[in-house]
Amino acid sequence: MRNDKLKPCPFCGGKVKQAEGIGGLLFFTCTNYKNCGAMISFDNAICNRFPKAAVIKYNKRAGEQE
Repeated sequence: MRNDKLKPCPFCGGKVKQAEGIGGLLFFTCTNYKNCGAMISFDNAICNRFPKAAVIKYNKRAGEQE
């Protein structure tokens, strides 16, 4: 899971890394802390149970089909 390719931050285009929060919730954090620092997570049954699903959802952009 940690080696999956992540698309850039949808807000600033910066590099994104994965982090695991309390209870295993997967977060995607922008490393451009000075100008952005966005943190994205998906709190739903599928993403909470299958972290790979969260990566797929993070990489999906508006207008793209799953």
